[in-house]
Amino acid sequence: MNWAIKLLRFAALSSSLMLSLWLMAQSDTSKTILLDATVVKDSSETKRIGISPILSADTFQLTGYNLTEALQLIPGISVMSTGRGNSKPVIRGMYGNRILVLLDELPFSNQQWQDEHGLGLNAMALQKIEVVKGPQGVLYGTEALGGLIHFHTYAAPLPGTASFSSISSFESNGNALGQQLAYAQAAKTRWHRLWLSLENSADYRDGNGNRVLNSRYDAYRFRYSTGRQYQNRTSSTSFFTSLNRNGFIFQDLNTFLIPDEIGSRNLVRNPNHMVVLNRLDHEEVWLLRKTDIVKFNASVSANQRMENEGSGKISLNMLLLNAQYRLRWDRTLSTRSKLSIAQSTLLESNTNLGARILVPDSRQLNLNLGAVYTYLLSSTSTLEAGLGTGYTLISTLAKTGTAVPIQQEIGPFHKQSPFANASVSLKKSFAGAWKAELQTASGVRVPNLAELASEGLHEGVYTYEIGSPNLKNERLYSLTASLNYERKKVNVQVSPFVQRFHNYIYLAPDGSDWFGFPVYRFKQDGVNQVGVEGFAAIQFQSKWLAQMGIAWTKSQTDQGAFLPFTPPLKVSPSLRYGNVQIRNWGFSFQANAEVLAKAAYLFPEEVGSSSYCLVNLVLESRYNTSKTSWQFTIGVKNVLNEAYFDHLSRLKNFGVLNPGRSVNFQLKLSRAKK
Repeated sequence: MNWAIKLLRFAALSSSLMLSLWLMAQSDTSKTILLDATVVKDSSETKRIGISPILSADTFQLTGYNLTEALQLIPGISVMSTGRGNSKPVIRGMYGNRILVLLDELPFSNQQWQDEHGLGLNAMALQKIEVVKGPQGVLYGTEALGGLIHFHTYAAPLPGTASFSSISSFESNGNALGQQLAYAQAAKTRWHRLWLSLENSADYRDGNGNRVLNSRYDAYRFRYSTGRQYQNRTSSTSFFTSLNRNGFIFQDLNTFLIPDEIGSRNLVRNPNHMVVLNRLDHEEVWLLRKTDIVKFNASVSANQRMENEGSGKISLNMLLLNAQYRLRWDRTLSTRSKLSIAQSTLLESNTNLGARILVPDSRQLNLNLGAVYTYLLSSTSTLEAGLGTGYTLISTLAKTGTAVPIQQEIGPFHKQSPFANASVSLKKSFAGAWKAELQTASGVRVPNLAELASEGLHEGVYTYEIGSPNLKNERLYSLTASLNYERKKVNVQVSPFVQRFHNYIYLAPDGSDWFGFPVYRFKQDGVNQVGVEGFAAIQFQSKWLAQMGIAWTKSQTDQGAFLPFTPPLKVSPSLRYGNVQIRNWGFSFQANAEVLAKAAYLFPEEVGSSSYCLVNLVLESRYNTSKTSWQFTIGVKNVLNEAYFDHLSRLKNFGVLNPGRSVNFQLKLSRAKK
C-alpha cells in the first residue's frame, strides 16, 4: 500500500509542478435544460421518485450557464458558491458530503468536506446527468444522505465513424473565454475519444457596476478514453486530468491587495485556490445469459489542493489519494421481478504538505453492500424494497506544522462507524394519465474529517474551528410522495416531502475566541425538514412550450433554530419558441426567470438575502449539412442587471454581490464522417 501511495503522490506533485510552470509562463439530440430540465420522459429511469430526467450535458453550454448553474434550474436544486468559478450543487438544502457526486458510477472525491471546495467539473466529456433527490444510501453508502448527482461520460461511438467538434465561447462580464475540442473515432470493435477544455476569466462586475476584485478564475482539463467491444463484454479505460484556479476572496482583501489593471487574469501574484486532479478509471460490463448484467468499475485518483492566502507562497497544501471499486449485479428473476446487488470499497489518504494545518493527516476505509428488489404487483403497480449496510473507519495522525497550536484539544484517534439503510416505495398508475408514488427511506452519514478533527483557522472567513471525534452518525428518516399527470402536451407534478434528522451536525460559535478570532465548534441536534417541489409544462401551437417550477423547504432544529444556508422560496417560469426549420437552418428562442423570495429562515446571526428576480434570454441558430453542423448562440444572463447576492453565496458576509448583466456568445462546430 505504501508504494501505491508514493506513486500516486509523485504523479500528483509532478503534474502540479508542470502545469503551474506552464501557466506562469502565460499571461446526442436532447432538449435544453433551460426549458426542458424537468419534462418527464417515458422511461423507467425517470419514473423513479425524486429523479429528474436524464439530461444532456451538451445543451448546458447553449444556455450560457456553467454546469452547476444549469442544474439549479431543476426545482429543489440550488448552488452554493464562493465566487463565479467555484460552486457546488445543493439538494433540498443539503450540501457538502451529504450529497454524493458520482462520475461514471464511482464517487468523485474533491475534498468536499469544506463548504468552499467547488465541484471541479464542467460539461466536457459528459453525455448525460442524473439527479436523484432524497436518501440513496442503500446502494451508495454513507454520503448519499440528501441525494446524488451522477455524471455519465460519453460511451463508445458508433462503429466505423469519426467525429470532431469545437466549442468557442465568450462572456462579456469578466471577458471570460472558453474553448473545447473533442475527437472520437471507432473501428469495428475498438474506439477512442479525446477532449481538451480551457476556461479563463477576469474579475466580474456586479449589478451596481462595481468590480469584484480577485473574482477571476481559470481551468484546464484533458480527458482520454478508449474501449473495446467483445461478444458479451465491453471494456473501457479513461484518464482525466485538470487544473482549476480561483481567486481568493475574503475579509479585508482590499486593505492589502492593490487592484491591478481591469481585465487582468493574473493569478500568480493574487491570493488563489489551486486544485490539481488526476484520475484513472476502468470499467468492465458483462451480459450473461440474457438475464444478468454485471458491471465492475474501479478508479485511482490524486487530488491536490493548494492555497496562497496573500503571502505569495502556498500555505495550505493537502493531497488526497483515493482508490475504489464498485461491483453491481442486475438480474431479471422473472417477467415480474428484478434484483440489483451492489458492493463498493473505498480507500482514502489525506496528507498535509504545507505549513498550515486545518485537518490532520488521515486514512479512511468505506465499505458498502446493498440490494434492491423490484416486483411488479400488477400491470399498474410496482413495489420496490432495498436494504444496505456498511462500515467506515477513520484514523488520524498527529498534526505537525508551524501553524499547529501549542496545546491541541484533539489528538490522533480511530473511529469505527457501522451503519445500515433501508427503503420501500410503491408506484401506481391509474386513469391513464395519472401516476402516484410513495417512498419511505432511511439514510446515515458518518461525520467527515473536518467535523471530527479540524482544529485551526479557517481560511478566508477567519474563524477558529474545532471538531469533535465523539460526534455521532447523522441519521435520516424520509417520507416522500409524488403525484404526476401527463398527457401528450401537458405535464404537472407535485412532490411534498418530510424528513427527520437525528444528530444533525452544524457549526456554531461557542462565545470564546482564539487570539481575537471567534471560536466555532461542531454541534449536533435533531432537525425537522418539510418541503414541496412542483412542476408544470404545457405545449401549444406545436412551437411553444411554457413551464413553471417551484421549490420550498424549511429546516429547523429541536432547539428552534433554522439551519444555515436554507434556500428561500423559488419560482422559475420559462417560455420557449423553437424547432423552426427553414431548409438547412433552424432557430429557437427561450426566456426564463428565477424569482426568489426574501430568505425567511435564518440561522442566528446569518446574513439573509432580499427578494430578487433574474431574467435570462437565449437565441439559438443552427445550420446543418450532411456532414457538418454549425450552431451559434447568443444569451443574456441577468437581463435587468439586478444587484443582489444569492442566499447560498459564501461571499454574502463580505457584502460581495453576484454578477450583473452578461452577454454570452458561443459557436459550436460539429463534423462527422463514416
